[in-house]
Amino acid sequence: MTSTSDHVTERSPLRLPSYAVFAALLAAAGLPIYIHAPKFYVDEYGVSLAALGAVLFGLRLLDVVQDPLFGRVSEKLRDRPRWPLGLAAR
Repeated sequence: MTSTSDHVTERSPLRLPSYAVFAALLAAAGLPIYIHAPKFYVDEYGVSLAALGAVLFGLRLLDVVQDPLFGRVSEKLRDRPRWPLGLAAR
């Protein structure tokens, strides 16, 4: 018989689609920003499309570095109590 802690840390290929669906929903939620933000910033603030594209590209590059680091930190903190994180997020 396996304990619940063994079940949580178990990695199975069946869990990957659940993560992919969540990531797809988050990406779909951000899509309107990439569609409507350029016209808004050009019309309202006179920002050039090249500057806006550079900023959005820079944010994506930040994600490339930041996301694996957050994943590594969350793996290291997996077995610690979660109440300090909840208190910090409050």
